[in-house]
Amino acid sequence: MDPQAFFEKRFHLGTSECDINGQWMLRSVLEMAQSTANEHSAAMHLWHDDLTEQNLSWVLFKTDLYVDRYPRLGESVTVRTFTKGSRSMFCPRYYLVTDARGAVIVRIGSLLMLMDRTTRKAVSPAERGIVIPDAEEAVPPVKISMGVKSLSGEEKRFRHQPQYADIDINGHVNNARYADWLCNSFGIEAMRQYEVAFAAIDYRHEVVPEVPLEMILTRSDDAFQFSGNVEDRQLFSIYGRLRARSVH
Repeated sequence: MDPQAFFEKRFHLGTSECDINGQWMLRSVLEMAQSTANEHSAAMHLWHDDLTEQNLSWVLFKTDLYVDRYPRLGESVTVRTFTKGSRSMFCPRYYLVTDARGAVIVRIGSLLMLMDRTTRKAVSPAERGIVIPDAEEAVPPVKISMGVKSLSGEEKRFRHQPQYADIDINGHVNNARYADWLCNSFGIEAMRQYEVAFAAIDYRHEVVPEVPLEMILTRSDDAFQFSGNVEDRQLFSIYGRLRARSVH
């Protein structure tokens, strides 16, 4: 097993990582995963400065996230991530988040791609001579779902144009911002009562600041689907399930 395929980082949850309920925010879960992946990629010499020489950037294609428990303000968590090489255009990466007692509280599976910064199209790592370490014996903690699910139910529609704080170094909406948009669409009172137990996020096309989106939130019992669309083109979709928040 390639030891370079693994990386681990510890975080302490402060006020900026927690929501109105004093629990870890969904956006912060994704940000900490991203931060851990960034440091791991830098250690493997596969991060921003290394890829810039080849005019490449990492972009997310898919993320499946399961949260068994949202830790609270003041808790410490450990994020452990590993890569599984490359599969054609896709580079799988997995995460396990444990609390101070060692219990697994979050499981994440993601598919990343390398994007040519000029053409904005995906390229094969192998074609560029890039080797992604493979944790061959490591068992993925989630099975990454493929295909975008649809849901019928009560709809809420509104328009949103990405703003300065939404955009990252690649010139498009950062993956963690979609979680904020999702939670904002539910509203404060709903987020006092419920939390996201599972989310499958499909990043189908780049979302750039010049393009206003029609946002659609569909709910049916505990299931939801949230998407951003330009005319008939769906740019992203989040399918998932809610559960009642635990009383603390």
